[in-house]
Amino acid sequence: MNSTSISDTLQFSAIDVLKYIARGVGRLFYVVSPNETTFSHYKQVPDYIAESIPFFVMTITLEFLTLVFKDGGKGLRKLRLWDASRFSVNDVVGSVGAGMLQQLSKFFIYNMSLNSYLYVYNNFRLVDLDPTNLWVWVLGFFVIDLGYYLFHRGAHEINLFWAAHVVHHSSEYYNQTTALRQSILQSYTSWIFDLPSALFLPPSLYVMHKQFNTLFQYWIHTEVIGNLGPLEYIINTPSAHRVHHGRNQYCIDKNYAGTLIIWDILFGTFELERTPPLEKNDIEPVAFGLTHPINTFDPFTIQFHHLSHVLKTCWSAKGVQNKFKVLFYGPGWHDDTPRTGLLEEIPPIAKDIPPQKYDPSVSFGINIYVVFNFAVLIVVNGLILDFNPGQLDFSIVLTTTTYIFSTLTVFGWIFDLKSFAIECEFIRSVFVCGVIEFAKHKSILPQQMIIFQVLQFASSLWLLLTQRKLQGKSNKIE
Repeated sequence: MNSTSISDTLQFSAIDVLKYIARGVGRLFYVVSPNETTFSHYKQVPDYIAESIPFFVMTITLEFLTLVFKDGGKGLRKLRLWDASRFSVNDVVGSVGAGMLQQLSKFFIYNMSLNSYLYVYNNFRLVDLDPTNLWVWVLGFFVIDLGYYLFHRGAHEINLFWAAHVVHHSSEYYNQTTALRQSILQSYTSWIFDLPSALFLPPSLYVMHKQFNTLFQYWIHTEVIGNLGPLEYIINTPSAHRVHHGRNQYCIDKNYAGTLIIWDILFGTFELERTPPLEKNDIEPVAFGLTHPINTFDPFTIQFHHLSHVLKTCWSAKGVQNKFKVLFYGPGWHDDTPRTGLLEEIPPIAKDIPPQKYDPSVSFGINIYVVFNFAVLIVVNGLILDFNPGQLDFSIVLTTTTYIFSTLTVFGWIFDLKSFAIECEFIRSVFVCGVIEFAKHKSILPQQMIIFQVLQFASSLWLLLTQRKLQGKSNKIE
């Protein structure tokens, strides 16, 4: 191969890479070609969300680096200031871990959203529209976005639905990883709001627009982008969505938009973020998270804590009418309050100093250990998500899911400073090494996995011995 052909190959490859990046980034902003995203059958629609995972990693990295270099890294320091403490390892693991579990749930949970949509469309549709028609594509954009607004509002104003959606709001941080903190049960509350569009919108456009509507909501989870001027009155923005994630009284039940903020303006749920150029006395920084924080990184608690509360409250409520209200009135409802509760009962947030975040201190070594193992977890999760339900032997899916969930659980215990967490991590590591050895024997995994086994066992043993040593010193001091 001569130098000219090598140069042409490199140039061609560089152009392909740039096109790939531009297309991937564009999808996060709903900047897509109708021609390239139109399909006659819903099974032809790509998994755009799975294809966007590399861009999630890229934007999370860019956001992190922005905080590293901005204001001398102040945004990463664990200071009790409004413009600090915007990233934490424990929160990142909790958020991305919740996203992993939500994606893995497709192997175990019936696809209520798609199957109910197909049933209504196949049996009750009012008209046959051509999915390749540009105007039908545009119609689908508005219909799906309005449907998301209605679902999102219901998810906040109906207690049983909030029990699923609360997972997304449980982080006290607001960054790109927060977007990935999702509930494995949310599809069981959202499908109802998709059914009206099933009366006329072809399934292929439904599947496509649902994905891009979700992807658009990813990039708005950040504090590094400020007010976007006139766009604040047209599309959902980081500023608007910061309000939505706030626990300040003025933030409650506001800005439900998916892509277009116009729905909030039309239905009276729009609120601007209280930032400059307002008068100093009117500025009110947003405090993120739940009005009553759950203070844990345990993935099971993150997913099911409010559902447990709702069911217990419903059981103890007197009378059928009150039980019904517990389930279908707002999370803040109780006797003698309006349907959605009283704003006056929301704990006030001081303007001069943010609330103390739940952030138990662990050593640098433990954080490094968790980050290394969490990176492995992300790789394993990505590999299994390349398959659709039914393509893999169920034993492999179950084993992999157990590995991911147990790892996230033990990491949650470590971050919660549970006294038994490090011992559980050592036991988990030994068990993982044993399962890998069995898989190697069955030729499911390659023999080269011995490298990972050695690293896993050695690092977890080091962690255990270090913890025992620190406990010994602590006992001597006492």
